[in-house]
Amino acid sequence: YPTGEDDKKGEAFSGEAGKVLMDNIKLAGLYPARLTSVIRCSPYEGKEPGQDDIYACRGYLSQEIMEHKPLFLVATVGMALKVLTNKTGITTWSWRIAGEIKRIPVLGLLHPAYIVRSGDYDGFRKDCIALREVSDTISLFKKHFPEASIKDAEGFTVPESIKAVDPEDREAEMMLKFKARLRAHLMGEVPRLLKEKKK
Repeated sequence: YPTGEDDKKGEAFSGEAGKVLMDNIKLAGLYPARLTSVIRCSPYEGKEPGQDDIYACRGYLSQEIMEHKPLFLVATVGMALKVLTNKTGITTWSWRIAGEIKRIPVLGLLHPAYIVRSGDYDGFRKDCIALREVSDTISLFKKHFPEASIKDAEGFTVPESIKAVDPEDREAEMMLKFKARLRAHLMGEVPRLLKEKKK
């Protein structure tokens, strides 16, 4: 939800946290991205937002999702993750697919304000790179199965048209492996790219 500073500026993720987020979004190749909030205004007197606040703002979020039709959504705080997926534990779900809303996958990511406080900028960069790899998997899945739910991915077979493509073609290679990749992302295993970055 917005801070008092966000309210004054009329934008989500303002200040140092917003800069950290946008810098890493661009670095990981996830730009352009739309930043928004489950709650549309800073809670009164700094109080934690309650169910009434969430209910009052939910229509705005649903309208925004329908209007922009994002490939995926990323929740950066536990409350947003709970609202979108009914899951808890933002740390557990960082760069993982936690669920879906309107057939749009929802992933988690640690809030950039936490990164500013902890100083773990390198870890956040790696999480954003991992998020990009997950987004590539989602993009490929949606390209070939646009009306399908990501939850049903295990039941699909690889299209024959993809199998016949030149084996050196990157998309064909990714498609042939997409179920294994998706399973890894759903289970929270570290993507290959992230493992390589850590070496």
